[in-house]
Formats: sequence, C-alpha cells, structure tokens
Amino acid sequence: MKNSNNNKSYSWLKQASTTSADVEFYYDAWTKKYNKDLKNWEYHAPVEAAKLLKQYIPESAKILDAGCGTGLTGIALKELEQQNYWKNLNISEPKLYLPKNKDFADEIKVVYYTFQASGVSMQ
Repeated sequence: MKNSNNNKSYSWLKQASTTSADVEFYYDAWTKKYNKDLKNWEYHAPVEAAKLLKQYIPESAKILDAGCGTGLTGIALKELEQQNYWKNLNISEPKLYLPKNKDFADEIKVVYYTFQASGVSMQ
C-alpha cells in the first residue's frame, strides 16, 4: 500500500462504525476520490475476485454484489469478458450511479442492511 499524505482523513475507516447513517455519510463523501484512492493504495481485491469468479462461476450464474461500492469487481469481471447477470446493492447511492457502474450492472439498488448473530436484515 502506498503512503498517502491524506491518511488522517481516512481515520474513520479504522473506527468501524456500525450505524448505517455513519457508513452512508462517509462513503458518500468519499465517492469522487474512492477509485483513485484504492488505485493509489494498490488495492487489487476486485481484480483478484473477478479472476476467481471467471474461473469458477458459469456465465449463466446471477451475481449479487452486496456492498458493491463503485462496482470495481463487476467492472473487472466485464473487462475479462464475463457476461453474468449482475445486481449491485450498496448503502451509498452516489457510488451506485457512477457512469461505469451503470454500464455493467443489470440491476442497481440502494439498500440498508445490518448483520446480526441471527442473520442479515435488509431495509
């Protein structure tokens, strides 16, 4: 991970807030710089996930990307010429409607979800 002069501005990532309102607020504010920051941090998880999906998931499979952010995994999969049905769910509405995200997703939805010992609750 490359060092950034702005690491202090992302201290909220370490605080791990669990309220939907906090998470939505921070990610909405981060939308414009999100992809650039992850690239600068040499974050390769979306590309690696796409490679695994292409290797093990048939194109006939439907994919639900809960917490899709700006859609980096779907974009990476599309660049590998995999043509699955793709549904994006995210708490941050601005991220969902970025142009690249809309280019590959078949369905996009803003959803608030919480994880509990008994399962996942979606609102």
